[in-house]
Amino acid sequence: MAQPTDQTHASGDFDDAIDRLRADYDTTPYTSNSFPQSAPGHLAAIAHLFGLETPEVSTARVLEIGCAAGGNLIPFAAAHPQAHVVGIDLSQVQVDQGSTRAQALGLNNLQLLAGDIARTDLEALGQFDFIIAHGVFSWVPAEVQEALLSTFRRLLAPEGVAYMSYNVYPGWKAKEIVRDAMLLASGDSVTPEEKVREARRMADFLEEVAPVDGVLARVLAMSRAHALGFGDSYLLHDELEAFNAPCYFYEIAGTCERARSRLPGRGPSRDDDPRQLRSQGCRVFGRQVWRRAGAGRAVPGFCAQPRVPRIAVDSCRARTAYQIQPG
Repeated sequence: MAQPTDQTHASGDFDDAIDRLRADYDTTPYTSNSFPQSAPGHLAAIAHLFGLETPEVSTARVLEIGCAAGGNLIPFAAAHPQAHVVGIDLSQVQVDQGSTRAQALGLNNLQLLAGDIARTDLEALGQFDFIIAHGVFSWVPAEVQEALLSTFRRLLAPEGVAYMSYNVYPGWKAKEIVRDAMLLASGDSVTPEEKVREARRMADFLEEVAPVDGVLARVLAMSRAHALGFGDSYLLHDELEAFNAPCYFYEIAGTCERARSRLPGRGPSRDDDPRQLRSQGCRVFGRQVWRRAGAGRAVPGFCAQPRVPRIAVDSCRARTAYQIQPG
């Protein structure tokens, strides 16, 4: 089992931030669902399009970071009894919920652990064929982001694939208007229920005063279809959590480069490859607010260019393949 490391952080601010984050999820557990786009079988198919051959899914070793109550792992573990499945989450409450559910289903191949990945020695768990981090990167401090990418580099098996989702600019620029307004309205709230109530009231007010054909009205409609239309736990953690740090795609590319990763066929800098700027420019008008990235270790026969017709690749463009260099 993974054990806490002896590493300590220089600033108590980090510890306080993590404690508050843990308390938020313990008090209001996240609604734990499955996300088909992060399923190992799906990731293996996407990796194949980019020339990466992956381990057999049915017997794969799978790790999810930020697993909540295991909603994204339980279906896979149930469908693949020969697989070895591990999830880790900051919230002990959520882990206990998921463990109880897994035990009731008789899933002996699923293990859920509570811990902070920035302070836990995960190498004791061994390497994994698939590592998933859905809805984590944009909602944690920078230290945890670095620990997440380090985990990819250290624990990904030689032919493994990692998956990470994150919020992206410029689409999130519009959503920040609504987020800031909701945070302003709910800033004095004492309980999570009060915070959600005041945030929804602010959103209702903005809908009343926003010009019908204006940008704000479109953003509110999009929010209503997602965060505002979902349960309170989604609104609290996805929209109102203290940490919510969207980024531009070129920043992710640079971050992965610093973590010894690179985009196949693309350079790490926005200045080195104009295709990144063109891709980013399309998202200014497309209002994309969320993106997914995959990573695979360098393997013999890796091809930088997709092996399928362009029309098929274009339909999967949001899933960007990375190659992680050894070391």
